[in-house]
Amino acid sequence: MAIGVTGTVEMNGNYVSTIYEDAIFTMQQSTIAGQLSNVREFTDRDDDAARKGGRYPTMSVEEVGEYDEYTSPQQFDITNFATLTPTEKIGQAFLTDKRARREGPGVRDSIARELGLAMAVNVDTNTFAGFTSFTGGSLGGTTKTFVWGYILAAKARLRKAGYEGPLEAVIHDYWLVDLGMAVAPGVSDKHATEGYRAEREAGGLGAAYVTTIAGVDVYVSSRLPEGTTANDAVGGVFAYGALALDRRVDPILEPERNAKGRRWELTMHGEWASGCWEAAAGVKIEADITAPTGE
Repeated sequence: MAIGVTGTVEMNGNYVSTIYEDAIFTMQQSTIAGQLSNVREFTDRDDDAARKGGRYPTMSVEEVGEYDEYTSPQQFDITNFATLTPTEKIGQAFLTDKRARREGPGVRDSIARELGLAMAVNVDTNTFAGFTSFTGGSLGGTTKTFVWGYILAAKARLRKAGYEGPLEAVIHDYWLVDLGMAVAPGVSDKHATEGYRAEREAGGLGAAYVTTIAGVDVYVSSRLPEGTTANDAVGGVFAYGALALDRRVDPILEPERNAKGRRWELTMHGEWASGCWEAAAGVKIEADITAPTGE
């Protein structure tokens, strides 16, 4: 029996590059939060210091008489309204020589898909956790059935608060079943137009986009935070800046050979922070997520 040629999978540059590119593509296509227009994105820093949001106070003027001295000056101090603290995220996959020989190129696609999807879930889960911190209003409640009126009420509250720009809503997949049983007031047919749908599919939002109601673009996700109980979830309707994604280090893929384990170890890591930013720019909605039956 001839011995000398190893059965170790070759981890050349092209192999690693393909896994990395496919993982990033999967992450981009599977991340809802990172593609929503109203999620503010910061890309100006690469350190790990917390980002603090601050604002100056709103000034006002008063009428005074000819000989009166003004006695009500306002302090012009910055008030901190939000903090995002970046943390490192990491995922690792083992590719054994045996599995590589057995499954061939297909295993590369599987690893790339799972690494990318894991990163996407992390971004969405942490970003949407910010719904629970919204202060622009609170609608629904534990065991409540989701209704179209929640979206309309949230829009009304945000408009009254002065948020005039485009609004977006993210609701749970189960709530979509509740809505399917009800008549939708003022639903736009914008979602049926070819251009609007194609624009979202190009960015990976095609499957998440549901419809537009009263000017609010509605998306679905199962990555919403838990509500009062495990059978409830919290979604939201929000204006630009209510949520934010602070990217410090984009995902990096590093391969390392473990000869004793007869495997390659593929590690993907990055650093970012996400969550609630302008709390008053969002209205949170809580409702029941008991598994639907369609009846």
